[in-house]
Amino acid sequence: MAASPVNQLNAHISKMIATGLLDESFMVLRRLQDAEDPDFIAGLVTNFLNDSDRMFGELTQLLERPFMDFKALFEKLHELKGCSAGVCARQVKLACIQLEQFIGVSRRTGMSKWVSTLAKGRAAFDEVCSEFQTMIQLERQINGF
Repeated sequence: MAASPVNQLNAHISKMIATGLLDESFMVLRRLQDAEDPDFIAGLVTNFLNDSDRMFGELTQLLERPFMDFKALFEKLHELKGCSAGVCARQVKLACIQLEQFIGVSRRTGMSKWVSTLAKGRAAFDEVCSEFQTMIQLERQINGF
C-alpha cells in the first residue's frame, strides 16, 4: 500500500533536511501555513524559484563583463542569500556566503574560485528547485489543488 500524500510530503521534507538542502527552520515555515492559506509554502517557494533563477542569470552576466563590478556582485549575492535564507535553502545560502567572502580575495587573486563556486551554488539551486517542485506537487495533492 502506498504511503498517504501527507506521509510522502513529510518524508520528502525530512529527506531535504537530512541531505542539507534545507535547514531545520523550514519546519517553522510549515507551521505558518494554515487552512486559510493552504498555498502559503507553495507561493513562497515559487517566488524563491523564480527570483533566484533570475538572480543566477544576473550574476552570470556580471561575471561575463570585461570589468568586475564588485559592488553589484556583492549586492546581487546578498539578495540571493536573503531569498535562500527566507525559504531555508541551506546549500544555496552557504554558496552565497562563500561567494561573498571571495569578493575581497578575488580582487587580488582572480576569479577562478568565483566561477567554480557559482557553479556549485547553481547546482545546489537546481537540486533544491527539483525537490521543491516535488514538495509543491504533494502539497497541492493534499490540498486538492
